[in-house]
Amino acid sequence: MMWSRRCWVCAVLLVGLWTSPAVAQQHWIRFHFGGEFSDAQVAMLTTWINDTCRPDEMGHIAGFSYQEAPGRPLNLQVYCRQGESGKLGKVKVVRTAYPSEFPLEIPLSLTVSTERAVILGFNVTKMTGLMDPPSGTVVMVVKE
Repeated sequence: MMWSRRCWVCAVLLVGLWTSPAVAQQHWIRFHFGGEFSDAQVAMLTTWINDTCRPDEMGHIAGFSYQEAPGRPLNLQVYCRQGESGKLGKVKVVRTAYPSEFPLEIPLSLTVSTERAVILGFNVTKMTGLMDPPSGTVVMVVKE
């Protein structure tokens, strides 16, 4: 009797482990961009999030950016968990210049919770030295 319970539990766990990654991968989609991130790319990414992904919450959007060096092309990866209902509503992608002063000053209304904004990455345009803070733009998604 005990052996059959163990076999049943192991079988259920194996099926769960086998199906879970497949289910998770079906719902996350990716947007990749490499190059100058201009207004056209901002509009394209905004449309992709609102029309293709339609996330259910702001936490279903994540970003990763990298550059070879300051001023070099931005490589941006955006991951979005596709929603059934799109209950998050419309969002927009914005670029905000960050000054040569740190910490990065983002309006307090955007930093209170992740329900209102998600930072996707940074486009560093200038870095003069180790002691001088960099400058560039921050790319983020905000709720309309």
